[in-house]
Amino acid sequence: MLGAAGGIAGASFVTARLSLSSGTGIYPSALLTAALFGYLTTLTFSLWPIGRAVSVTPADLFRDAVLPATGRPAPGIVEGTALSALLLAWLAVASASDTHFALNFVAGATLAFGLFFACAALLKSLLKRLQKTMAGRLSPELRMAAANLHRPGNVTTGIVLSLGLGLTVLIAISQVEHNFSRLLAEDAVKDAPSFFFLDLQTADAPAFAALVKSFPGARKLLTTPSFRGRIVSVNGVDARKALIDSSKSWVISADRGFTYTDRLPQYSRVIAGEWWGENYKGPPAVSIATDVADAFGIGVGAHLTVNILGMDIDAVVKNVREVDWASFTLNFAVTFAPGVLEDAPHSVIATLIAPDDEQVALQNAVAQKFPGVTVIRVKDMLQTAGVFVSAVAQAIRVSALVTLLAGMLVLAGGIAAARRRHVYDAVILKVLGATRGRILKTFLLEYALLGMMTVFIAAALGALASFAMLHYILNIHWVFSLQSLLAVTGLSLGFTLLAGFFGTWRALRQNPAPYLRNQ
Repeated sequence: MLGAAGGIAGASFVTARLSLSSGTGIYPSALLTAALFGYLTTLTFSLWPIGRAVSVTPADLFRDAVLPATGRPAPGIVEGTALSALLLAWLAVASASDTHFALNFVAGATLAFGLFFACAALLKSLLKRLQKTMAGRLSPELRMAAANLHRPGNVTTGIVLSLGLGLTVLIAISQVEHNFSRLLAEDAVKDAPSFFFLDLQTADAPAFAALVKSFPGARKLLTTPSFRGRIVSVNGVDARKALIDSSKSWVISADRGFTYTDRLPQYSRVIAGEWWGENYKGPPAVSIATDVADAFGIGVGAHLTVNILGMDIDAVVKNVREVDWASFTLNFAVTFAPGVLEDAPHSVIATLIAPDDEQVALQNAVAQKFPGVTVIRVKDMLQTAGVFVSAVAQAIRVSALVTLLAGMLVLAGGIAAARRRHVYDAVILKVLGATRGRILKTFLLEYALLGMMTVFIAAALGALASFAMLHYILNIHWVFSLQSLLAVTGLSLGFTLLAGFFGTWRALRQNPAPYLRNQ
């Protein structure tokens, strides 16, 4: 109900930011999917502890304060937990539009869960060893804080899992957003053209060049022939059947632009094969970007059939290029060698760099003299992209914050569950002469250690996830942002300490006398 209400309330904000048409409403199928996710998640994570709880004997219950009951629940509970987990994974894949992406998500979530579980176990083991080997070097408060994290009945694993997973997502999103913002605000505008000119006719190219060069600040006019067509087959197999990476289906989803050249395009690097160079004489040849190579799983020597102007052209792949698409220069996913397309009818694409104070006048002049030319101002495009990236990042950040909030609620629940232990410890320490300040310091050190370890693990995993997404999926240079990392982790660590303070303050106010009489 809250999710449905939140979707309606946020619709006006999203549609206004992204200039989308409003389709606000209640969608029963989406709510049913969300309900299934909720029930399966609850079932997956509650069956095991409930199965253990119902098998606890009275004797184990009385010994629970010093020796918590361990062991596996009944076989039926184990099988039910495994089945509900598999159903949860199946629902995630079945409800996604991209099966490949959903499978990767399930694998990544499972891996992250396993890593945090293993890290929590490793953390408790290290603290136990540290307490034994450095007992004489540690302060009493720090020694007790470390002991509380691995003693029987500790809540370390639950808190590390709940806080760590949400924090990992939030850190990954903050790093990705920082890199997109840097790309759009800094790197992309250093050498990026000011304008793209599309649909320029070949006969008008000389007059167009003379017009733009009449502006004193205009420079770096680059032109290239442009053809429209589509890839129809790969190595004799229909392109739709040859596609092996569905995330790159854009390669065959519509007509694409093609060109020919004897020079290696700027911001391209040959990673397989060799560039054909000038004065190429030979059979039809193409150079393909890594996206095309990955889409079909091909390389040098493969045959690509492209339909241009109704004619199928079969060409051999001479090289594979890595293209920096963020440079906004003239680059094509498929580029032909000379000798094939020169005589075919085509238009011209051009780019130009112009100072800001001349751009409006230049754009108006081109529109008046060449009304058929489509003018794209890169500055406006970057601003639109920046708004879009910012809005999407905010939406994802809200989702990550909800996940982190759930982890913080688990933290609060863990602190409440540990209140009895804290009261017991505080009473004993007071009887032994400890002051409130030293007891509070002990409890705060406990949560500080727990928070710092969780933050460290989440920071490493979140940064790694953002690097993998940008470098391997989006082919964008990754730059680590310490500022965004400190902002996210500082907030989480501060909340952990604050929750620990309020959770233990009540324990400090406990009067020892009534508690000792009841014991």
